[in-house]
Amino acid sequence: ISGYDNWYILTTEGTDSRVLACEGSIYRAAGADVKSCAGGTVVFSGELPLLGQTVAVDHGLGVVSYYGCLSSGTKRVGDTVSAGEILAAADDTLYFAVSVATG
Repeated sequence: ISGYDNWYILTTEGTDSRVLACEGSIYRAAGADVKSCAGGTVVFSGELPLLGQTVAVDHGLGVVSYYGCLSSGTKRVGDTVSAGEILAAADDTLYFAVSVATG
């Protein structure tokens, strides 16, 4: 498995709102189970232009995890998930990101 990661801070112009984010891709992940990194509620499940099938899980306290490039079995918006629960199967490349609202 190979991959890359990036850390960055997003700010909303004219406000004190900030989001700390980390993202990365895992290559040669085809068919692997994609599991939630923590418990929470699915807040997005659908297609995105660059990531294909994607699921976002809100873990509370401003923490949201994102799982993209999925091939099957995704959860639906409103589903409650536990840490380690299978969300879907990965396509050839798995995209993963976590954002934390800091203000």
